[in-house]
Amino acid sequence: MIETLISLFFIATTLLLTSQLLLSATRLQQEVEKTMGGAHLADQILSRVRASAEKSGTMPTSQSGTDSNFPGYRYQVQVVEAGLYSPCTTRELPFPVEERRWIDDAGCHFKVTVTWEPNNARNRAIAYGLALRKLPGVSQLRMSADSGNATPVAKNGSVLYTVRAVDSSNRSIPGVFFHWYCRPRSGNGLAESKTRDGRTGKFTHIYKTPYRSAPIYFPVGSECLLRARARINGKEFECDSDPIPLTDV
Repeated sequence: MIETLISLFFIATTLLLTSQLLLSATRLQQEVEKTMGGAHLADQILSRVRASAEKSGTMPTSQSGTDSNFPGYRYQVQVVEAGLYSPCTTRELPFPVEERRWIDDAGCHFKVTVTWEPNNARNRAIAYGLALRKLPGVSQLRMSADSGNATPVAKNGSVLYTVRAVDSSNRSIPGVFFHWYCRPRSGNGLAESKTRDGRTGKFTHIYKTPYRSAPIYFPVGSECLLRARARINGKEFECDSDPIPLTDV
């Protein structure tokens, strides 16, 4: 009789533990299914937002809602305007802030958060995305002289110029980097970038060419051209300044 009772006790204990394990496994499976469903919905919303931005050409806006294909879930899209270092963050961060190549308003970061009941830190899925603006096509480069320039440029004197890339509607296009060159005519000079992106260039009047045994001097009335050049989407663009008059004073 005692042996029978002991056997029944062990059997009851085994059944109880087994039922608890089955309940835990079922609950865990439901949690996993919920988590997978939330992650899948977050990826779908992410793809939907990115595709809409690419198709319309406009950046997404913050939003929230539900999806009829995923009952019990709620999503929220948060959008933050983004700028980008060019060519990359790792390369630019070692430079001083004022020298870093930075493209303003390049697009936006967005974060998709999907939640479900019970609402806690575990019951959520998050996906991150980036949408970049489509830049308009470059039509030409345009150069302008600094308002503080004094001409004719005295020997060893300098003047500043600014260049920008524009589209067919004369809208400035961000994210373009320029190089400067001197085009000697009857005078001589040195061209250099004042900023790492090359938007501002400096021309210095080299009155005497120091690279010859018999130096060459340039008389009053000499002039030079300043050229800016950029390579955009595999195509070369360039423009020249108006003639820069020089003097030997």
